[in-house]
Parts: sequence; structure tokens; C-alpha cells
Amino acid sequence: MAITDFESAKAWLEGPDRTLEEIRAIAARSAMRALPGIGTADIATIGDLALPVLRAMLTSGVASKIPTPEVMEAAHSAARSAFSAHSAAHSAALSAAFSAVQKDAEAILADNDPFQAPLWPDGGAPDFFSEPFEVLQTFWKTDPKIWDFWARWYDGMLKGDPMAWELQEAVALIDKEVWEEGAAAVADEIARIEALYRTNVTPRLKRIGNGRWDVEQSPIIPDEPLEFAVDSVEQSLRTTLKLCSKNLFNETSDEAIIISDALDRYQGNPSLLAVSFWQACMSFQKRLGTEYPKDDTNLVGLQNTLYTSIEEMCEHSEVIRIRIGRLAALTPRAELTADDQADLQKLPEETAEHLTQQAQKELLEAVEAVKDTTKSARTWKARLANWVTTLGKGLDEGQRHDKRAKWLLDLGRRLMKVFFPVDDPEE
Repeated sequence: MAITDFESAKAWLEGPDRTLEEIRAIAARSAMRALPGIGTADIATIGDLALPVLRAMLTSGVASKIPTPEVMEAAHSAARSAFSAHSAAHSAALSAAFSAVQKDAEAILADNDPFQAPLWPDGGAPDFFSEPFEVLQTFWKTDPKIWDFWARWYDGMLKGDPMAWELQEAVALIDKEVWEEGAAAVADEIARIEALYRTNVTPRLKRIGNGRWDVEQSPIIPDEPLEFAVDSVEQSLRTTLKLCSKNLFNETSDEAIIISDALDRYQGNPSLLAVSFWQACMSFQKRLGTEYPKDDTNLVGLQNTLYTSIEEMCEHSEVIRIRIGRLAALTPRAELTADDQADLQKLPEETAEHLTQQAQKELLEAVEAVKDTTKSARTWKARLANWVTTLGKGLDEGQRHDKRAKWLLDLGRRLMKVFFPVDDPEE
């Protein structure tokens, strides 16, 4: 049945085979198409409408993909907030093209994800939205620090290239109190969320109850590809150590230590194994042609084997693939100050009561790795910045004025700024 008007759309949505997630997806994308309609209002009114409307649209999209009780409650809260804002997008939604809804319906019937297609079948917003959309884009540019995330979020939805749903879920679940504080407070919280997301390259800290945190479980991949990855690297490392000159590459070389340590400790943890192999790859890439001969076939062969093994694990785990992608995007550019070093020295003792023994051990390893500036420690930097910020936020949620939480959050912000600075959207 073709969707050509409200009645045919209603009939399709009420069909016996429709799921709640499919209905929510259609509703969310229809609302997103109407978003430029708020550009028909004056700038002051757009300022009042933008945040609640954007929140409702993002949260409804997340609810169609991740319908957990927490997300559903956030969606209901966001919808109430948007309704109370008397959305100016309503009248524009009445003019939304039903051909676009038909394309969404066809994608759903073909078991495809409608969010992976442009909002409009022909690409950009249609002519009747072009002028208000330009007004909305101009509004976003008036304060990029506040609205840059939303501009990027909507651009991804327009193109059929949505932001990671894990990231969108975290934004949807921002505390109600933060949303009520206004756009600036929400922007600060989103900046923290995006920083955590960018540094999520190894297992994170997860709350386990009783005020304690542990390291999350590693993703699982089939035994055969994991054994292939491990065996390939083990054999290539043995061959390289045997054939290379001991003055060039031996058991004490950085890459050999990273690989051997990973093979000894992480064979049951594919995520950490892949990240360690990546770290060794990047070390080779940096040193081949400088400290190592550029055309040494043994070292190049070992590096290629590491790449192949990483790709094998990525092929069987979306989690690992995403983490390796994030790791590749991280660009540490600065070093720690004396105050940073002093605070890191106190970190294990200050967090001991909140971590399991294993998590405390891994935190201490990260601290020691980061303090040793002679090592390639991008992975450890990401883990440390992520864990410190996660723990500080977790403690802050339980006790808003806890001094230790504030200290951890401040340290986390400093680590993010030093290790992984982000360009100012105004620059």
C-alpha cells in the first residue's frame, strides 16, 4: 500500500505487522523533516524552541533503536517538554512530503534501517524548507559552542549517516535537571559525553553496586578467528626475533614487549588484544625509516601481520571495530604538567575504595604507563582520561558536593585537554 496522505500513512502504521520500534522510527524521521519549520519564527522564539524540540527528536530516534525503560522515560519527558514549548514545527510538518515516508516504509519492509537513508529521497531539504532552514543554520552559528553538536547531529540525519547510537543514547539520558538548566548546561554535558565516547577504546568502568566499579566484560568473538589472529602474530613475532639482528630488534624492543605482554595477558580479551596490536602497529609506523630500516622485510612483515589480525577481530566484532576507529582518530599532542603528575600520583589511593581489586590494578598500570613519557601510551592515555571522568561523574551523581568527585572531574577535564584537545568550533 502506497503512502500518499494522512489516511494511508495511518493505515500503514496501524497494520498488524508493525512493531513499536518501526512506528517510532517513522514518527521520529517525520518530525526531523519538519525541524526546519522552526526557522519561520523570529530568533528569540527559535532560542526558546530549539533545545526542547531537538531533544525530543533525538530522543525519539534513540527510542526506536534502543527502547530501554530509561530511554523510553527520557523520550516521554522530552516529548512533554517539546509540547510545552508550543513547537513551531507543527504547521510545517503538515506539509512534509509523503513520498519520503513511503521510502522509510519501503526500507522497513525490506529489513533495512531507514536511518541509513537521507531524510529526503532527493537529498537536501526541499525548496519550501530552504529559507527557514538557512535561518535555523544561521541561528546555530550564533553560538557554536552551544549548538555545534546539534548542527552535526541534524546534518548526519539529513544525509542518512547518523551519529553512533551509543553516543545519541548517552545524550538522550542526560539528567532532567541538566536539560532544565538550559542549552549552555546541556552543551557542557554533551562535550563531556563526546570526550568519553572518543576515548572509549578499551573496556570501560561499570558500576556494580555497593558504591564500587569494575572493568566491563570484553566483547566475544568466535574461537577460530581469534585463534587465527593470535597464532599469526605469535608466529610472526618468533620469526622476526629469530631473523632480525639482535642489535636491531629483540625481546626488549618496545613493540616486542607490547606484543608479548598482550599475548600473555589478553588472549581471553579480544578488545584489549586488538588495541595492543594497534599500539604496536603505530609504533612500527613511527619508527620504520628512522630507528628501524624502512625496507626491513621482517619488521614490515610483522607489522602487516598485526594489521591482518586486527582486521580479523574487527570483522567479527562491531565493538572492536569501532574502538579501533576511535583509537586511530585520537591525536595526543601535549604532556602533563607537574601538578598533573602530582594528582596522578594520588589517584590510586583516592579511588581505591570505589574500585574492585582488578580495576584498581589496571588503573595503576595506566597511571604508570602515562607517567613514562618514553613509551607510546596513547591507549593508556585514553583509558585513564575515560576512567577518571567516568568515576568522577558517577560519584558526583550520588553526592553533588562531594570534594573527591569534583577533584576527579577536574583532573579528567585536564587530562582530556592535555591528551586529546578538540578544536574550538568558533575557530
